[in-house]
Amino acid sequence: MHMELIAPFSVYIAKIKLPDIALQKMLELTDKILEKKEKNWGENLVGQIENEWLISDAAMQEHGLNGFVVNIANTYIEEARANGRPLPNRPVRISSAWVNEMGKYEYNPLHFHTECLLSSVLFLKLPDLSKSNISKKTHGHRDGLLEFAAHAPFPTTGDAGQYIVRPEVGAFYIFPAGLLHTVYPFNCDGVRRSVAFNFV
Repeated sequence: MHMELIAPFSVYIAKIKLPDIALQKMLELTDKILEKKEKNWGENLVGQIENEWLISDAAMQEHGLNGFVVNIANTYIEEARANGRPLPNRPVRISSAWVNEMGKYEYNPLHFHTECLLSSVLFLKLPDLSKSNISKKTHGHRDGLLEFAAHAPFPTTGDAGQYIVRPEVGAFYIFPAGLLHTVYPFNCDGVRRSVAFNFV
């Protein structure tokens, strides 16, 4: 499984494309979580999203996903350290995980994740965001997109200080927990389902 390291600024963002079997397991797991709705995780989050539900460690283990996800995070640490990034030389574990099922006009304001070393997002379902028309300018269309923001731009170095991610089903991004990020709203039909993992 290939890991792409993206360096839009001083920290690395890793992108991994999940194998089909792992993607299917994550869809089955989140289908169950969203059906049962046992533990609402929204009260711990800044997202303006109705459906934010905790994924327990037991549920991850039941679907054979815990070790798989942790291995990806540990590979990120190894790769980042090999490229000079100051991350601790130790394995990590999942400290929390939850599913976000975004609908029309829901969004995640600019934020970072606390009490963890790394965070991540995995995209599982997407609407046709090209049909969303909150954005009025085609060249600045960001409906439903994820944006990372590190600092003010440095034009002389080509560092824009921000990085836009156009979601793809099965794409898994890992990044330092302190990296600011936001998700823009959309107004087309369908849902935008993602899973977030925090690692310590």
